[in-house]
Amino acid sequence: MQPSKSTSNKKDVLEQARRAREERAAARERQELAAQRVAAVVILQKNVRRFLACRLARRQRLTIFDHLIAAASDDAPARPRAGSQPSALEIQTAVHHFLQATPGSTTNVDAGARLQRLCYTILQSATASVPRSSNYFSLATQRETAPAWLSQVQALAQLLIVAWEASISRRKEDVEAVTLYVQTLLLLSSHTAWKLEAGDPTAQQALNAALNIFSASVANKIASHLCNLSTATLLVLRVIHTTNKHVHALPVLLVPGWTRHVRACVPPVWPLADKQQFVARILPHLSQEEHFNSLITTWSANDALFVLGNLADGLLDEEVDAQVPLADVMEVCQRLLVHCASFAKSAHGATSTEHPLLGWTSCHTSRALLDCMPTVLQQLQPLWQRRAIRATFQSVWTETDRLVRQGEGSGTSKRSGGLLRFFTGRPDPSQFVTSAAAMHVRHASEFYDILCTSLHAARVEIIASLAFVPELVPRLWTFMDHIGPKGGMAVFVDALPELEKEPLLPILSLTTMLTSHLLLVLDDLEIFEQEDPFRPDQLLKIARCLHVFVFRALWEAPDPQAPASATGSSSSTSTAVKSPDNVPRTNRAARQQQALLRQRRELRDATSALLRRICDIDSRRPFIPLDHWKIRGVPSATIVKRLHAERSAHPAPAYRPASNVLAHLPHILGFHER
Repeated sequence: MQPSKSTSNKKDVLEQARRAREERAAARERQELAAQRVAAVVILQKNVRRFLACRLARRQRLTIFDHLIAAASDDAPARPRAGSQPSALEIQTAVHHFLQATPGSTTNVDAGARLQRLCYTILQSATASVPRSSNYFSLATQRETAPAWLSQVQALAQLLIVAWEASISRRKEDVEAVTLYVQTLLLLSSHTAWKLEAGDPTAQQALNAALNIFSASVANKIASHLCNLSTATLLVLRVIHTTNKHVHALPVLLVPGWTRHVRACVPPVWPLADKQQFVARILPHLSQEEHFNSLITTWSANDALFVLGNLADGLLDEEVDAQVPLADVMEVCQRLLVHCASFAKSAHGATSTEHPLLGWTSCHTSRALLDCMPTVLQQLQPLWQRRAIRATFQSVWTETDRLVRQGEGSGTSKRSGGLLRFFTGRPDPSQFVTSAAAMHVRHASEFYDILCTSLHAARVEIIASLAFVPELVPRLWTFMDHIGPKGGMAVFVDALPELEKEPLLPILSLTTMLTSHLLLVLDDLEIFEQEDPFRPDQLLKIARCLHVFVFRALWEAPDPQAPASATGSSSSTSTAVKSPDNVPRTNRAARQQQALLRQRRELRDATSALLRRICDIDSRRPFIPLDHWKIRGVPSATIVKRLHAERSAHPAPAYRPASNVLAHLPHILGFHER
């Protein structure tokens, strides 16, 4: 069936209408595109005009700058022309045009040369030979120019810091430019150059505000780059002196080997630094417990180690003549060592890594920091140098010398072979060491005990340095022999039931360790003929005291499987652990109990090792009586009977005091009895 004529006309009309709509839409798109092109051309022309205007203005500003501060020659664009010193207002105008022409960027070669030329001019204007009208810093005391000038100095300081960082980050550093930038920063932070003593107090406030802006930035850049530390050290010290904010110097202490880098500078800069101010500004901030705790939470073991090295090398080195508060230094160092020891882990741990100084720890050390560890170890060496050891144990010398004078007056003591003779019998109350001296020596012994425990790489070196300090080990034994109220080292034997509660225990632990090392290297000739540092009768006295101590520590040792009340703990402690209020602390109490048992075991091993050393000397050249090793009140038959009972028990008991006695003190029984 063919379509009708009216149907065909209708389709044609619809097609024509559709085409008309498409043509109108295309026309609108062409008009919009043309309008966009016109707008783009207008914007481009506007930007080009703005760029040309800015470039022309920048060129004009630089032309004015070059006119005010002319270069010496085309070959030396970074040097100002000789003999042409602009006035203070001309320098201010030049600085203004330069800051407007180079906002925050000096990467251009010409901009860097102009900045150096400007720094030379500012430095030259502050010399004494230049009249005050040409001194750039004289504008600080003039009311009409001070506000604008102070804002200008802040912007100039920021630009110098940016230029300093850019110069350090380059592959080939421009040492002359960096030194010039830092010297200018030093001058900007100098009270002498600003001459603020006779100026407006508002200028002083503005100076502090200006320094606060860039001081922290400077310190952080020193911490991130190990270059130019000599001049940077002076800058930081100047900043903390001016702003009275010693916290700005703390990032410098986090630089590994900072003091060593400063000392290696030529010419030397460390003597120029105010060491008394350095101690007065930084050390109290670390000595305050709450400030230290707020800092230590953000430090890793490496950070604490770097701070410890810088403090030890800068404050305790024998070449440093500064009078430092030794007690505060040692307290801060001990806190840092405890923080380092808190990262210690077992070698079999899943996350353990071996540290070159701290042993197995839970902190990761990058390759760059590993390369710094030899320098850090050199920094830590002043902690165990003779000067620091003698100053730390000064109470030992003071008390033993007092005992010698009292003994000479009563005729019961004298010097012999560089060692104080041990008193026989019970000393007079006046011949006891004071409680303050005992606690002082206790803190010193605890510090070096922690130092040996934390620094695994230097443990042998530390022990040797302590052991070979003249008269230290003999004086320590004399000191312990005169601890009241009984004397004769009875304080340690009486404390055996609750040995972990004895506060003076670190003295015995350290002295025993040092004596073992000393006897290991001594020859029999030094003991029996030269009698230095020990005489045979003194070794006999040491062996007599330690023999009773070790035997009772082994024979009366607490059963590790016994409840808390049977381990020698007080009833109050046991009740506190069992009380309902302290139930969540059960794990912590268990860890403390394990730590105390470990401490008891380490002391037992150290003292028994020293007894075996003395026994070996006696086996080569007998000087100990035959019945010396017998224990009063405990016959040999009792020990043998207890040993047979332990060996015949099935299963073998975990608590075996007789076996432990024979393992650590085999000489307690004769050869035939064994």
